[in-house]
Amino acid sequence: MTLCLAAIQNNEVYLLADTLLSYPAKSGKKPFHGLKIIFIDAQTAIAYAGTAEEVAQSRLYGIYKQGYRGDINILAEQIIKSFDEEVDFLIAQSGEKPAIAKVSGGSKSARETEGIYWIGDVDAARFVANADNSDVYRLQESLSNAIENSEFDTVGGHPIVARGKIEGFKFIPYMKLVSPKYFSLEEGWKTVDFGTSQSGGFGYTTVVPVREGDNGWGIFYFHGMFGEFWHINLESNVCEILKAYAKNVQEFTKIIQKETGIELEYCGSLG
Repeated sequence: MTLCLAAIQNNEVYLLADTLLSYPAKSGKKPFHGLKIIFIDAQTAIAYAGTAEEVAQSRLYGIYKQGYRGDINILAEQIIKSFDEEVDFLIAQSGEKPAIAKVSGGSKSARETEGIYWIGDVDAARFVANADNSDVYRLQESLSNAIENSEFDTVGGHPIVARGKIEGFKFIPYMKLVSPKYFSLEEGWKTVDFGTSQSGGFGYTTVVPVREGDNGWGIFYFHGMFGEFWHINLESNVCEILKAYAKNVQEFTKIIQKETGIELEYCGSLG
């Protein structure tokens, strides 16, 4: 299961998803993490729930090459014919008239007005729906809260956010920092000490492609000096996880850029 959300706000379209990929309990397979949002092209993004990522990516790009050219309703119909009813999709299109289509249970629905669609864990979706989602930042916070809530064991990992503007879709980089609890003995301004892993400090920044339509999403953990990058290239049928140790996010970014040839950016650094 999973939780994916799609929303239109201020003439822009967003896709959000967690990273946890889990199999049915009877399969005996362990859950893992992956990228559930794929850019078919610069203007078209798809989030999915209910199948292995390699299967989804290869089939979706095959469908695209067979004749999809800018109409998400046609793409939704092709998806219905190519996947069984256990797989759900959210399709988002950016541009002057952003639109969303949902494929679930073998049927589709679409909208071009502001609002939120979802696929995945029903209870987690209700949890998010009951929160204040007046803008995308609050919607991301609601997804983060669902991820951190132990009641939703099929939703986990980190929130991923893709933003579709006139120019196309890009992943939004963000950073999180958690400081160890401490008490300042001085008055006035003081630099926050984010500590070490031993003292309870924790922080990361996400690492994402600069150019619209480029697939891939990564994360670098400051205190662990370690990062991962989910590299996807549909045309080359590449779906891989790249891992690297580095002193800082700048060094990590250079390593991944050299390996993938994708220009990357990050939200911030520590130290």
